[in-house]
Amino acid sequence: MAAVQGLEKPTLDQLGEIAPTELRTVVVSGVNPATSYGYQLFFATADKPNSPHITISTEPRAAYLEKGTEASAEADLKDFSKRLRRLSGGLFHIHQLYGGVYGTRTSPLAPWILARPADPRDRLSTKILLKDDIGPTLGVDLNLEAQGIAADNDLDEAWTAEFWRMNGLERSISSVPPAMEVTPASITELLRNIGTQAIFDEVSIVAFQPK
Repeated sequence: MAAVQGLEKPTLDQLGEIAPTELRTVVVSGVNPATSYGYQLFFATADKPNSPHITISTEPRAAYLEKGTEASAEADLKDFSKRLRRLSGGLFHIHQLYGGVYGTRTSPLAPWILARPADPRDRLSTKILLKDDIGPTLGVDLNLEAQGIAADNDLDEAWTAEFWRMNGLERSISSVPPAMEVTPASITELLRNIGTQAIFDEVSIVAFQPK
């Protein structure tokens, strides 16, 4: 296994050689070659709060609006995230007000949230919770918390519908793909797999936090 001392931004090959006990978080950037939309993938291990998970973020709004509309950027993010999740497993986190896409300007669960002006620096994002311990009703951990907050805002029905729609489930959690374990080797394998599917190119590690 590779030593991490002094290794600020490992290459993909170097990342795969790092011991699992030496990784806390890693951020990877890349581009969807079919659409030119750029993404950052934030991988967090189990010792981080609300972990393990993958957060998929777009470029800042100013950048993605040069390539398309709010709707097209959001659609591309959803498509990219769902393809990634087919390989990573886990469940999408559904925010209590925004829904499956945090920061959406087109389809929030709570329309009144759009009263906040759009900031050109903001990014859209989705989050995949990489855990298999499903809660007693829907989702896991953050989803159960979000469901309760949504209910307090009379959004329980909308939240529930978004949960099933975003996760692509037939009203059953039995079809949830097994969640990957977040290790340097599994991250490297995942990135190579999505690269072979031609949905993530120009891959580079932009941030790395060892334990």
